[in-house]
Amino acid sequence: MYPQSPVVEGLEPYEVVLGESQAEYLPLPVLRSPAPHYATMSRWQPSPEERKLIAEGADIFLTVYTFGNNYPPTMMEVMRSTADPELVRERLSLDQELDQRLRAQYAASLAEAKGEENAERTGE
Repeated sequence: MYPQSPVVEGLEPYEVVLGESQAEYLPLPVLRSPAPHYATMSRWQPSPEERKLIAEGADIFLTVYTFGNNYPPTMMEVMRSTADPELVRERLSLDQELDQRLRAQYAASLAEAKGEENAERTGE
């Protein structure tokens, strides 16, 4: 199984990629809800061989690395990437997430512009 993007079609602006700069992990596209829950949803596509095994009655196993912390609440679902994006967006409170991310990006761009302006003034 491999992670897929988009996680849910129509919600691409809300996606973030986890583990992108960590060579030991696959980059994982996710939809991530804001605090306090930080629910993280990813989509995994079984290979044709895995689909055959599932159709023949094989089970799906989930391994979560807790690194010594409590086991987090976990949920597995079956749905298509074309699931109703409005239902997923509402359930994960994604408008709040996007708003917070856009505000952070805007603040970072202002800080970067200010840094460039200061560098020009000092001749750096």
